[in-house]
Amino acid sequence: MVTEHNFLTTTQQTINRILALPASEIKYYLYILLESIKDKNCGITRSFLVELISLVEALHQLHETNEPDSTNSDIESRSLDLLETINNHLDQLQHIAGTHTFPAQTKIVLLHITGVFAGVTLGIIGGFVGALIGLARGVWNYKPFIGMLSGAFVGNVIAGAFGFRTPKKIFKDSLIRQFKFGLDGLDECLEHIKKEYVPTLFAQKKAQPFSYYLKEVEEEIKTLFDTDEDFEEFLEQQVEYRINTFLASFIGVSLLHGCVGHHAYIKMDIKNSEYLIELSPEPADTSEEPAQSESRTVRGKKLIEMLAYHRKLQETNAPTPAYIISKMKAGDNDCFSYINKVLIGTSQNGTTLYRFADMDVMGQLVGVAIETLSPFKPNFFLQAKPTDSLEHDNVYISSLNPE
Repeated sequence: MVTEHNFLTTTQQTINRILALPASEIKYYLYILLESIKDKNCGITRSFLVELISLVEALHQLHETNEPDSTNSDIESRSLDLLETINNHLDQLQHIAGTHTFPAQTKIVLLHITGVFAGVTLGIIGGFVGALIGLARGVWNYKPFIGMLSGAFVGNVIAGAFGFRTPKKIFKDSLIRQFKFGLDGLDECLEHIKKEYVPTLFAQKKAQPFSYYLKEVEEEIKTLFDTDEDFEEFLEQQVEYRINTFLASFIGVSLLHGCVGHHAYIKMDIKNSEYLIELSPEPADTSEEPAQSESRTVRGKKLIEMLAYHRKLQETNAPTPAYIISKMKAGDNDCFSYINKVLIGTSQNGTTLYRFADMDVMGQLVGVAIETLSPFKPNFFLQAKPTDSLEHDNVYISSLNPE
């Protein structure tokens, strides 16, 4: 039972249970929901925590039942029952949060309509101002026409996004925004998990489970080593990887360096082979000196887990034009968010790097605007604390060798 006195202790126990789950995107959204209520000990958040704990335990049972591609009908039936139970817990969480009621949905529609009008108006103004600033930067760099066009485009996009999101910032409580973000993400994850057990109407095959990608990456990395013994030794060795950023050039325009934030990626070297984890249609140019860099040391098996999870994420987060247009949102769902998905999804802390470090004046203004309108503070994802590393190693091993 969750009480006023054991609320904080219970939240810490729950985050440990979340991090003990196998690598998955759902851990990212569970973390968001738990982090949102951690410092808000009241009746609603305690009820929310009780339901969240039940959902997490059901996820553990689902994982322990068996691999999704089992041919055992009893196990498959049990898995489907657990998925239904998990979905019921999600419904209860939505009910407690009050984010999916008819009045709440009506309010969202009205805020969207208001946001569209505000976005169009501010977008026009922003495009004009951006064109002037871009022209000035372009003249300085002997590229006035390109500077004006790129400035107009960026000004229109940023000001339009600012206008669209401002009504939500003003008229929606920050906790409700975090609830809505986390619950919507949880809902999408559960729908995708179901595809691992039951084929969809338009797909003859089930979605691949995480263990499929884990085995695939393991076999690929194993070929880099001379012997199986060398590979097994690598799995237990402490290995360094880096989280890097460089100044992004929006739509490939170099004039916008220092205006639109940083692009983040993870770089790891295994036996003279370079591997990147990032949200980008094209791989990062690692020859460019990083603007920021964070070094981490983990066991070799953790690198394989991260690479496998990155491949699994491509099922739902592939940077296609449709995804970029419909899903990506600066500060909420971007390259930094993707890195945090990988880190938290593999039971690590979020990155300490900053989206808008060392920006010029225009970049600082953009950064302040985006961070002000985001439902998350810049340090929101820093506080996940992994459980004992041995426990996560066991998760890796059990995924490689399903019973």
